[in-house]
Amino acid sequence: MNGQKGATLLEVMVVAVLLSAFVYQMSGVWASYDRQLTTIADRVDLDREARVARALMLQDFNGASSLSLDASDHFRLLYSTPGSPEISYSLSGNSLVRTSSAGPWSMTAARHVDAMSCSLSGDPARLSAELDFSKNRASLSLTMYQVFVSTS
Repeated sequence: MNGQKGATLLEVMVVAVLLSAFVYQMSGVWASYDRQLTTIADRVDLDREARVARALMLQDFNGASSLSLDASDHFRLLYSTPGSPEISYSLSGNSLVRTSSAGPWSMTAARHVDAMSCSLSGDPARLSAELDFSKNRASLSLTMYQVFVSTS
């Protein structure tokens, strides 16, 4: 080396290869961490959507005197008090929509709903409603039961 200090080209190449391998491994770890974080955030969103949908539906179920099941993904709740609105729930796109006959509006009760299935059985009538939520890689299923004295 003629008495000069420094590194040879071979030594620099070896260090560059080792450093790039280390950076590649670290980027894989970071990407995995980011995917997990995104999945957890999506699951939190789905939990919140399911809680809101459950609260709205249970509030409406508790005051209803009868129920009309139009299809497995659409039902109407009727109330015995004169002048009370008719409330219906249906699936529109990926949203659960709550519609009231009291006004010309509807509201989104929950987002990220892939499927809704409702069925009536027994006497007194028992409504079984199942909602399937999904967002990216996270998914959640919510099942509710309500007993009605009479149906229409």
